[in-house]
Amino acid sequence: MAEIELQALLAECALQMIVQREHLMAPDGTNLLAAYISKEISLNGYEFLVDALLPDKGAAISYVAQNPELFLTKYVYMESEDVLGNLYLSCRNKSSRKATGSYYTPAIIAGKMVECLSEKNNMEGKTIFDPCCGTGTFLLQMPEEISMENIYGNDIDAIAVSIARINLALKYRTKDQELLYSHIFCKNYLLFEKKEYFDFIIGNPPWGYRFSEEEKHMLREKYRCACGSYIESYDVFTEQAVSNLKDGGVLSFLLPEAILNVRSHRQIREFLMEGNSFQYLEYMGEVFAHVQCPCIIMQIL
Repeated sequence: MAEIELQALLAECALQMIVQREHLMAPDGTNLLAAYISKEISLNGYEFLVDALLPDKGAAISYVAQNPELFLTKYVYMESEDVLGNLYLSCRNKSSRKATGSYYTPAIIAGKMVECLSEKNNMEGKTIFDPCCGTGTFLLQMPEEISMENIYGNDIDAIAVSIARINLALKYRTKDQELLYSHIFCKNYLLFEKKEYFDFIIGNPPWGYRFSEEEKHMLREKYRCACGSYIESYDVFTEQAVSNLKDGGVLSFLLPEAILNVRSHRQIREFLMEGNSFQYLEYMGEVFAHVQCPCIIMQIL
């Protein structure tokens, strides 16, 4: 799917989510994207979130005019449901998602992981970080006592980050642009220059990301488990995440079962056994459609 097509469809969905969540007035008989670009509707402060999805409004309105039937779909806002993320995932090319190791976590699994983390730990007033947040699936599942000020997320995919900001803005009903942009950001987590620490880190790191030779060289200089000709992305993500935990902090990752018993992951197992303990471990089986790879939930103290 071309970039402008994707941007227009996501912007239409985002507009419908905002209008429903905020009970805004919208004109009848036209799609919201055309109405928004022509300034027929106001989002009462949420404009910056939609504009981030529309770098070229002129091209977007031309696409709408040429393909009006694509904008007849009605989306329904549901709290804690990642409607925008599901649309984005369905539109993205499967081969590109595989190349970047992007296997988006089903909401039911994300909810289970958040529930397990909160049952075993007091999360109120503590900082929570998802270093590979995608469109915000895990962050949407956070219990009500967790404030937006304590939630952080990062992803290398700029569109996914824009969607995550929209999702959290609607969940917490905040229009604070500085807060959303400083807490949900777009960086290469493995190359973070500044060391930051969090009470809880949760997520589903990329699996099988295809690193360039230049990236491999940088990773080998920084990470203990980045050795050999092949570097597995979830190994280095796990090593980095453990190093970002505060004293007494907890890491909860959804990982392939192979990390527990396959020889090529020996370095990360040795790293985890040095100074860490396992709070929780559960075998989940194959949780991703069309992906034959048994998974586990691993919580590390």
